[in-house]
Amino acid sequence: MNVISQIVDDKLLIKANEIHSIIWSVTFVLGVAFGGIIVDKLGVWASFVIDAGLFFIAMLVLTKIQFNINQTEIKTKLYKTIKDGISYIKQNKLIKAHTLVLLDLDPFENGFLTPREALGRLLEIEGKRKEKVIDVNEKVIVCQRLGWKDEKIFYEKVKDFLETKWNKPPWCVIIPSDLNPIEKEFLENVRTPIRKI
Repeated sequence: MNVISQIVDDKLLIKANEIHSIIWSVTFVLGVAFGGIIVDKLGVWASFVIDAGLFFIAMLVLTKIQFNINQTEIKTKLYKTIKDGISYIKQNKLIKAHTLVLLDLDPFENGFLTPREALGRLLEIEGKRKEKVIDVNEKVIVCQRLGWKDEKIFYEKVKDFLETKWNKPPWCVIIPSDLNPIEKEFLENVRTPIRKI
């Protein structure tokens, strides 16, 4: 999680990131310069001792900083992000485009967001908004570990994914618009049967 966004107000975030970037660049250049001088004048062993001391001081300073992480605010932002996602899915379906949903880390569980959780949250918001964007009988695609030797592609109804045990991240979900016959044939040929819990 970005520490700067936890310390600074949203309106000042761009300016804070710019200042951070400038400070980082200057300290990087000065660090290399002073490091070279210290190694030249005092030797390698002394430079390691000084470096370790500076890390220790930085650690002490960082442990004294109090971060106010508001769980309610994070949940509100997450909920808004999912609501925005529903709008994108709706817009994509109107123009006959598929929607790729990349599942990232779950900020509350310290792990990856599973397809079951993501689709469940989408259905929860859909239930409140009633826009007919996604329902339990709609077929979607879940890709698991794409690029790895054990990659899998699943093509099932949403309700089947809600009953599936997910244990090998990362995943992505594709919410298709209208599939053409070639796409349907491809999915039927490459799909892996899912295991129910």
